[in-house]
Amino acid sequence: MDLPPRVGFGGRLAGLLALLNRFDRSRRCAIACGATVLVASIFVTAPLVDHYYLYPFEWDSPMVVQHTVGFMHFFRHGSGSMLPEIGCYPPFFDGQFICYALAAFGVQALRAIGWVSQELPTSESLAIYAIRHVNVMCLVLSTVTLFAAARLLGRRNVIAILLSLVFLLSPPILTIDLLRIDHLIVFLLVVTICLSLLVTVRQRGIMVYALLGAVTACLANTKITAPAFAVIPATAVAWALLSRRCGRRELAGLFFYGGVVTAMLGLRFLLHAPDLVDIMKDKIADNRLWLIYLPVTPYTYYNWEYFFPYGREFIIMVYAALAGLLVRLTRRRQGPTVVLVCSLVVLSLSLFPMMKYPRGGYHLIPLFLLTLAAGFACAEAWVRTKSRARVAGMAASLLAALLLVPALVRVAGSYRDIRCNAKNRVESVRVTRILPREWFRKHVPPGSRVGVFGGLEQYCPPVWDLGYSVVGHLIAPPLLYPDRMTNYEPPSHDDIRHLCDIMLFSNHMFNGLMDSIHRFAPGRVETAWKQFFAGLDERYPMMGYYSTTPNYFVSHVKVYVINPSILTHPDSAFRDDPSQGVTFSPPLIAGGSVTNRASP
Repeated sequence: MDLPPRVGFGGRLAGLLALLNRFDRSRRCAIACGATVLVASIFVTAPLVDHYYLYPFEWDSPMVVQHTVGFMHFFRHGSGSMLPEIGCYPPFFDGQFICYALAAFGVQALRAIGWVSQELPTSESLAIYAIRHVNVMCLVLSTVTLFAAARLLGRRNVIAILLSLVFLLSPPILTIDLLRIDHLIVFLLVVTICLSLLVTVRQRGIMVYALLGAVTACLANTKITAPAFAVIPATAVAWALLSRRCGRRELAGLFFYGGVVTAMLGLRFLLHAPDLVDIMKDKIADNRLWLIYLPVTPYTYYNWEYFFPYGREFIIMVYAALAGLLVRLTRRRQGPTVVLVCSLVVLSLSLFPMMKYPRGGYHLIPLFLLTLAAGFACAEAWVRTKSRARVAGMAASLLAALLLVPALVRVAGSYRDIRCNAKNRVESVRVTRILPREWFRKHVPPGSRVGVFGGLEQYCPPVWDLGYSVVGHLIAPPLLYPDRMTNYEPPSHDDIRHLCDIMLFSNHMFNGLMDSIHRFAPGRVETAWKQFFAGLDERYPMMGYYSTTPNYFVSHVKVYVINPSILTHPDSAFRDDPSQGVTFSPPLIAGGSVTNRASP
């Protein structure tokens, strides 16, 4: 009887790699991996949603909410009286506001059938709920779409799922507040990239081009700087034309649906088209003013510092992959490679002179990840040509997967901190926003004069619907004009006593002012401002609200009572409650009419 031949370790390893290769390339496995990415995206993003919906606290979030409410009113009543005016700021088109307004009606329908139980008593709260959940859905769908694009480039499920998880956990994206439109832009950008890659892979029908035109139009009508992303579909369509994969029907579908969507989303701007040039000029001038606060060295768009949270090995892999793609282009020009390389080069150069800020380079994240996918596929093809082993390609794919693990571990560690801050945000909002509001509502009557930093009321507790008079001209530093900051003196305490009943500050407002003064006016002016704030602590009773974690840059709030005679319940106005993060500080200077009235 003949015995079967014994299989050694090498044979078993080869068999295992062959089995993994079959599963890694199968479409059924791809569907399962895509479902896994979808579930992981929901699991990662759900804890980041802020469930406080009554007021927005980000810098330009009130504007986004107001414009969304304006479009809700427009769609409900057909009146354009509440639609936002066209101006140089905000630099947004109407795409996101229309999307959020329609989503708000969807939320109302879900509430009517009992699928949404959240209390949303105002139009603003309904808009906030809709905006946050639309942006969460955009983040989830962006991850799934990037998985599809990565698999299209590399034909490997393992590589695609790892790249999509790195994208999902990317700190620059997760730290963007869910009331900002950047999540919607990321989704439209990733879909545009995926469709552009589809156009270059093989012959496509008119529906793919129509969808590409519609999505590109949505992207271009969502933010005024988004048309720069048109280089991606333009390169793809140009490649399809040169390779004779695109005809008149496809081009007609592309431009027709793009034009229809543009007309639907940019109606106000089409009606005021002559003003767009002036709007753009004003926006550029506005950006130049802010450049004094932003890094003068390369930071965001065009070098590796933006990707430090991913690890240096990640940066090395990206540039190695880009170098490999450039070498491959000299030998064999492929559509996906041309699109990726041209997009990276053009976007980096076009955004080179623009202002740099920490979240400004998020458009490079999907491009870098897809460059890795294409680079890994290029390396795998090279290994297969150099090795006679059938499983050489799978071995190369596993090595690439191992190289991605450190970056995944790094971004997962950052996510842990982001999730912790999100978990504590509700309590921080309660301590620094809601408790001070309740104190104002109980003790400060309507009509009282409340002094704040001019234009930064959103970083204070939401008390502005209680009927107070905002005094913002006493402390309104010219932050964008360094020459004026050098001589900007603090107000006198006599002016404060005559013009304010309450002074309201948050740590974010205070730190921003003192940092600017230290930068542009050190010495005499900085000393004067330090004495001014020390004088507030010495002269007036102060209620402090402190949180261990920040919410929207605010972790503590101070309320100085300049004129205690206005308080409706002075006996109970000043009470310590350290367990709730509430402290009372009596004035240090004894005597004087103001101090005597202020003593509880």
